[in-house]
Order: sequence, then C-alpha cells, then structure tokens
Amino acid sequence: MDIARLDLDSVGEAIERGLNLWAGVVPALGPGAAPSTRETVEPVRRMWGQLGFAPELMAERVTVTPACGLAGASLGWATTAMRLVRQAAKVLSEEPQRT
Repeated sequence: MDIARLDLDSVGEAIERGLNLWAGVVPALGPGAAPSTRETVEPVRRMWGQLGFAPELMAERVTVTPACGLAGASLGWATTAMRLVRQAAKVLSEEPQRT
C-alpha cells in the first residue's frame, strides 16, 4: 500500500493487533533520478514515529515495497526499485532511528 495514502489511526490499531505493514515507499514508475535510500526510508521513519511505536520494532513489523506493482515499469526501473527496497530494508533494520 502506498504509505502516503494511509490512515494512521487505522494503521496503528492494526499494528497493535499484531498485523504487519507492507509500506509502499519506492515509486512504481521511474521518477527520473532514483531517490536516495535516505529519501526512501524517511516516510517510514516519520510514520512510525507518529504512531509512537519503538523504532527497533520497525524491522519486524514493516516491509518496504514499491508504491504499487511494477508491471508498467521498465526493466531498468524495476531492477532499481527492487535494489532500493533491499537497501531501505537494510537501513531500517540496522538504523531504525535517524542518526
């Protein structure tokens, strides 16, 4: 799900019930220049902070994904998008809080 379209109250309640969030933060179509890993993870960190959950729980409860499917993306962008997803997941796992 595109993280920009989330209702934070509903998301917080779902996470409290034990559900995990698949957060769409990587553009599905190439936006020109690829966003940096920092630009990719910042919306997740901001949302998580607004929800008030412990930062170290993010890696367990949030999976970073493209904002929507990659069916319309070029092969080059799909490859880049998946690289960004992996990098963002690593950063959120190793550095859940912004340093």
